[in-house]
Amino acid sequence: MGPMSISSILDEQVLRVALAAVVLSSFGIYSAANVETRKASVLTGRLDDAIPFMPIFSVPYLLYLPYLFFVIGYGIIASRWWANIAASALAVQLAAAAVYRVHQTHVPRPAVHGGDVFSRLTAFIYRHDAPYSCFPSLHVAYALLSLYWSVHLFPAAFPAFAGFTALIILSTLFIKQHSVADVVAGASVTALTLLILGA
Repeated sequence: MGPMSISSILDEQVLRVALAAVVLSSFGIYSAANVETRKASVLTGRLDDAIPFMPIFSVPYLLYLPYLFFVIGYGIIASRWWANIAASALAVQLAAAAVYRVHQTHVPRPAVHGGDVFSRLTAFIYRHDAPYSCFPSLHVAYALLSLYWSVHLFPAAFPAFAGFTALIILSTLFIKQHSVADVVAGASVTALTLLILGA
């Protein structure tokens, strides 16, 4: 392997790391959008009301971030699908941000009274994640995107990834962070992104 090929490999690796940093940093767009800027729509309905409040689901809800960072970060830095993974992650973020810009939503939250660890974790989530910019749910969109790419990256572990993804999606409903409409919209954003990009 000559100096030129070594240089090319190093250049590509630097590009991958830089792109991973850009993609992971882009997740901060949600935080900037998650504020009440106008009268927000409430999309909850009877089905949402029928879903019980279960603070134990705060655990998979919080584990979503390490899951996302691991799959997307690893996929960009260490896999041959790096460009597609980066493009799809950025597209999901920008599509959601565009919706938040024109259609702000709000999900009413229950009071958290329990002193158990799960109630405290749920209260922590409520304190640090404002109840706006809910439609579409990025928890759902990115969890499904991570599941899609995990099939390519870790095919033998697909059942574990699928089960964990299902828990994350359910967690958005059981701790009342999202409505059913938000979940459907989040899944639709991921499906349309992958379809349009041909990933």
